Amino acid sequence: MIDVKINKKLVSACGEMALNVGFSIDKGSFTALTGVSGSGKTTLLRCIAGLSDADSGFIRCGGEVWLDTLKKKKLPVRKRGIGFVFQDYALFPNMTLRRNIFYACNDIKKTDELIGMAELDGVADLYPEKLSSGQKQRCALLRAVSREPELLLLDEPFSALDADTKRLFHAELVKWRELFDFTVMMVSHDRAEVVRLADRVLKLDRGIIESDVTHKSGCYGRTAVINAAARRVS
Repeated sequence: MIDVKINKKLVSACGEMALNVGFSIDKGSFTALTGVSGSGKTTLLRCIAGLSDADSGFIRCGGEVWLDTLKKKKLPVRKRGIGFVFQDYALFPNMTLRRNIFYACNDIKKTDELIGMAELDGVADLYPEKLSSGQKQRCALLRAVSREPELLLLDEPFSALDADTKRLFHAELVKWRELFDFTVMMVSHDRAEVVRLADRVLKLDRGIIESDVTHKSGCYGRTAVINAAARRVS
């Protein structure tokens, strides 16, 4: 179980607002974050990862406290069980595909096994500038899962891909999730992608959770609105 309750003042395209959210996520679930640009989705992921500071609140993963502003406790990013795939992939340009993955897990055997499973052996020693968008995407995903994270955070990771390639990577993500048994939170504006992958959808509007929708029977199941009203966290 991951528990999040945070407040953070933001300045977005919509003007000043407060990211003010509270929710819990079950282990092994796949939660999508949707909403218009500037509603706080990426900031929420960054706060969970420890890349941005919340003004107040807490984040707990299982029995471990990642953040507690009252107790002035903040667990460093490297000590949180997190994998993060950014929209621009954020690969190290001075490292080959193999070195990018090895840097994350520090295990050459695991690195080569993942490269083989993803059928990237032929480009493993190329630098990011020589890789296609699809190869960069696969590298970023493998780098994130190589650490066997408890929580995988995805910030619109497939937005630069065409529809057919997206579907291939959706299947890839499902495969890695089943293999490593991690929890997923993904920011996406693609409704079809959300329906295909997520079993829960949190819609943000100006920093609050406008709706919380779950799928009853997996990724393609019927949906039921759990809480359609905005929930403000005191």
